[in-house]
Amino acid sequence: MIGTQAGNRVVIERGTEPEEADVSSLKMLPRLAWIDGLRGIAIGVVLLCHAGVWAGIPAESGLSRWLALGRAGVDLFFVLSGFCLFLPLIHVERSVSSEGAQKFSVRAAPFNLRRYARRRFLRIYPPYFAALLLTICVSALVYRYGGAGWWKVPFQSVFPVSSKSGVDVGAHLLLIHGFFPNYGHTLDGAYWSLSVEMQFYVLLPILVWLGRRYGVVRAIGIPILVTVVYRLVCKRYFPDFLLTEVGNEIGISRWAEFGAGMLAAYYLKRSGALLAKRIVHPAVDPELLMLRSPGATSLPLITLVALVAAICIERWRGQFFLLPLCWAAAFGLLIVLAGSELPMLRRVLSFRPLVKIGTISYSLYLLHGTVFRLMSILPSRAGWTLSMREIYFYGIGLPVTVLVSIAFYRCVELPFLRSRDTDSVRPLAQARTDTPSGADSKMANT
Repeated sequence: MIGTQAGNRVVIERGTEPEEADVSSLKMLPRLAWIDGLRGIAIGVVLLCHAGVWAGIPAESGLSRWLALGRAGVDLFFVLSGFCLFLPLIHVERSVSSEGAQKFSVRAAPFNLRRYARRRFLRIYPPYFAALLLTICVSALVYRYGGAGWWKVPFQSVFPVSSKSGVDVGAHLLLIHGFFPNYGHTLDGAYWSLSVEMQFYVLLPILVWLGRRYGVVRAIGIPILVTVVYRLVCKRYFPDFLLTEVGNEIGISRWAEFGAGMLAAYYLKRSGALLAKRIVHPAVDPELLMLRSPGATSLPLITLVALVAAICIERWRGQFFLLPLCWAAAFGLLIVLAGSELPMLRRVLSFRPLVKIGTISYSLYLLHGTVFRLMSILPSRAGWTLSMREIYFYGIGLPVTVLVSIAFYRCVELPFLRSRDTDSVRPLAQARTDTPSGADSKMANT
């Protein structure tokens, strides 16, 4: 947490999210560790799922069906993206009427498109480029020595080099591989979600513009409504297309999850939780200033129902078209609960090892497939049995992946994060002292 004073104002940086606040009414805000805790859970279930895939656990087995729930980690990442990117873009103004009642107005904050694009680029692309290069190098080794011979599908698509492999790499470099059925899961099966994230990044400035023009709630409703209509239309007229990689994984099919994160951010800001801009009284915990709304006590039950529904659909694959919508509702409500209703949940999510894992979650996501691919050479050449491969990938593969990702985070990801955040702190420190406190919002870290 970094503080830089400018006149009677202070620039507060929680982790990598800079904020402004009035020195007279707000203490230095802590980092939202529970958000990193949620990231830790998301990457954790993804790793458990993919370790089983690389070990060759049969897809029809009962264990594989339960491990498949790890795919929900990606859905949680999508919801967290909407929350983290939109939270600092919501401006909440508090006023007191003549009768003494508090009134809140919510609007989308000013948006600097150039700074936003630069921050998104430095956050995503440099580590991604480095990981993509490592993936290609490991693919060459696997092509030379063999790997994952127990798979019935190709485990690398770059070699032998051809025009198709060039298009494949080019599509991944531009993060548009998710639009093509032949390239969505080729270089690394986990990279499909990065193409969806890039589509979210393009969508956000449009939603912010709409929010400033027509209202925040209407802007948030657009991506949710579009996904609902899209999946219902596909269910009715193109059911086979919805089951394809492109049909199910293209951005428009997942906008509702991004919108659910935005809605959670709006709810918490509007309710008073996480009000980094204006705290009613300095003695109140700035991370939890909950102005309870009617029906708030029913949120835990609603969240539980949404989670159970999503798990049942994921486990037994019934009503597949509803799956992203159920995960969107469940994870959006979970964020609201952690940020407002259940302090105990927030403390659990702030468990230090979980937070540490969440901090390096992007590096883990980028590298785990590459590490597993490289490690598959040994059991493939030695002809190991399934049980031996399970011990190998879970007992050795997961710890090795974490160690490699820690090194990658410190050497590749972190330097670019610092470069990005330096760009954000500098203009804040030069802010005019006559600007009302909290007038400008900055982009959040994801």
